[in-house]
Amino acid sequence: MKFGGHETFFLRPGWLTKGLFLVDQTNDLSWNSIHSSDHMGVGRNMAKSIGWWMNRAGLARRPARTCPIELTSLGQGILNQYPYFSGSTPWWFIHLELTLGKENTVFPWFFQNYREKRFTRESLEGALVSYLETRGEKIPTAKSLYRDIAVLLQSYARPIPALETDPEDNLDCPLRSLGLLVHRTDVGVFERRATKALIPASVIAAALELSQPADGLGDMETIPLDFSGPIRKVSAVFGMDSENMVEHIIRAVEELGLGELSLNQLSGQRSVILRKRGLAGWLNSHVASLKD
Repeated sequence: MKFGGHETFFLRPGWLTKGLFLVDQTNDLSWNSIHSSDHMGVGRNMAKSIGWWMNRAGLARRPARTCPIELTSLGQGILNQYPYFSGSTPWWFIHLELTLGKENTVFPWFFQNYREKRFTRESLEGALVSYLETRGEKIPTAKSLYRDIAVLLQSYARPIPALETDPEDNLDCPLRSLGLLVHRTDVGVFERRATKALIPASVIAAALELSQPADGLGDMETIPLDFSGPIRKVSAVFGMDSENMVEHIIRAVEELGLGELSLNQLSGQRSVILRKRGLAGWLNSHVASLKD
């Protein structure tokens, strides 16, 4: 598992917009440069953190070691459609990349492997150490563990009741608006929540696609609706149980139509047939649906 890189900063409002514009307008970009820092109007450490978040969010990557940093197809799509990240839709796609993407960080571990509904920061840290020990992975320093857990919780947990802080410091991470985690500050306990937001059908389809192996062949994917495997994986990132997730998938089928997502029943086994588009393709599909 990869630790660090975020410079202890959780994602601030406006950071990804700054990052998108910088990559789009710079030919030979280094996040750790005076140019990047000055262009985005932040300090050097914050500029490096923005670069880390741009990478983990799947918006900008270096295709090869000798190649310049460039926008991914998702990054280009968001730059074209949601450059200022208005509404919840672009944040759902960022959330999917953080929790279902290829990068092995604390984010997918928390949403995919950690099952407790109520926990403290200390118990969460202990569970992560146990997970790493079980898998024979190197245990990072206590400081690294603390920082990564802190960034995870600061990114998603909405404090209840809200803490009184300096207004200049009170810059909530936009991922908190998804409503997946709350922090009961009076007792120091965190609680998972099933989102109350209406998840766009294209976001559900994108999550289903990401739940499958990246090396799958063909343009279509068949996924069993059996409350385990991929469905359990997808339900975890939305904070739902598998049965509730299936209901959302059926709604997505009705909204997207047979060419994109359809149900199939064979020998009593239900499955969903998905057309693979990639995250950028599903983002564009969502935008197109708004114009219909």
